[in-house]
Amino acid sequence: MKKVYRILTLSVLLCNCYNGNSNSFKIVNNSDFLLTNLIISNGKDTITFDSLLSQEHKKIELLFSKLPKHDGGYSINFLRCKNDTIIKDYKNFGYYSNGVPSGSIYRVTIENDTILISESFD
Repeated sequence: MKKVYRILTLSVLLCNCYNGNSNSFKIVNNSDFLLTNLIISNGKDTITFDSLLSQEHKKIELLFSKLPKHDGGYSINFLRCKNDTIIKDYKNFGYYSNGVPSGSIYRVTIENDTILISESFD
């Protein structure tokens, strides 16, 4: 019986300490622009996708496979395109500690003149 309790206790501890090795992002384009060359990065690992139409959204997972054990944050870079206008835009946001993501979900909402970031723990 003691062995069963030890295994159960160890299982609970391991499950509670595991934060995973990725972070979720929901990118929402609420602007009038076509967004191209979108890059989300944690400094080492990146996700790139070609385009996001106006009023379109995508959910992505950024893996933490190449990251050493240090603190850092995230960045998003992209181009806003409309008619003959191209505007380069970026924003640094969020935080991770010791190379481990927080397990949160970042919602990145791109408006015509700003980038809004919200974080939730679902």
